[in-house]
Amino acid sequence: MKIDLLGEPLDRFPMVRGSNPTDFESALKSVFGDASVEVSDRDGFRARLNFVRLSDIEMAYSWATVPSRLRLPPDDFVGLQLALSGSAITMVGNRRVVTNARQSCICPPGQGRDYQFDAEFEQLFLGVRLSALERTLAGLLGGKPNAPLAFEPVADNDYPHSENLRQLTLFFGGTLNATKVSLPSQYLAELEQATAVAFLHACKHNFSSYLGVAEKDAASRHVKLVEEYIAANWNESLTIEKLVELTGMSARTVFKAFQRTRGYSPMAFAKRVRMERVRQLLLEAGGDASVGAIAVQCGFPHLGHFAKDYRKTFGENPSDTLARGRRFRGVR
Repeated sequence: MKIDLLGEPLDRFPMVRGSNPTDFESALKSVFGDASVEVSDRDGFRARLNFVRLSDIEMAYSWATVPSRLRLPPDDFVGLQLALSGSAITMVGNRRVVTNARQSCICPPGQGRDYQFDAEFEQLFLGVRLSALERTLAGLLGGKPNAPLAFEPVADNDYPHSENLRQLTLFFGGTLNATKVSLPSQYLAELEQATAVAFLHACKHNFSSYLGVAEKDAASRHVKLVEEYIAANWNESLTIEKLVELTGMSARTVFKAFQRTRGYSPMAFAKRVRMERVRQLLLEAGGDASVGAIAVQCGFPHLGHFAKDYRKTFGENPSDTLARGRRFRGVR
């Protein structure tokens, strides 16, 4: 498995740049607490580390020129190491797990982490807070699991769901890296939710088999209920917890019902509703309004993607809609 990148991941969030292992260790301690770093060649050591933490998600990119050993204290995140080049060994309890192009390591919460990186090893790390995964799993299953969530330490990179998670992680990281302004909270919440869902499907755990069990289709009235809620609350993030709360059923059942009766997902419907809201605001906009400001207001922070989707939906550019609305109302 090869991961193609455009530039260095997360380079807008630098934590370490340099050749001093002591500085590297100090930077780690400032975030993670009792961390330690050992390197095989202090004179030849060069390293880069980027790191960002959101509400329930953390991501990191790391690279070093020489073999290195990194120890981190326990935390409440379930981690996934994705090798971009080279290989590494991670101690998970008493088990040695290799991270390379063929497989990734899943790091459990509540345990210290012992990483042993080969020279020139380059990785992208994804962490999801355990409590977020537990909430998401309860939503997918339709109830609180009857045992603690426990992951297997190895993830096969050829597993189809693993590829989905890798692509989503790269997209999420690229989204954070691409914008210099704060992303809308509802947009970030939905990306974090989607990442938690993808993580649960890609990384094997003690409830994985239950996620593949077919459930009874939701009645069409539940689909309509969700659509009515989305239409009335288009500017709020749509989460699995909210779907479960609205319908009293598992999110998987709701998603299947949407696909069967509508041919799309609740998230796709929410996107359409927000797109319709953009169109309405463009047609009603005053003279000082801009396409970008209206798009961001409605939950579309990336104007390139938004403009493409808008053209696909309505057959014209958003700027054309704005201009037509102004002409109709005599606004300059």
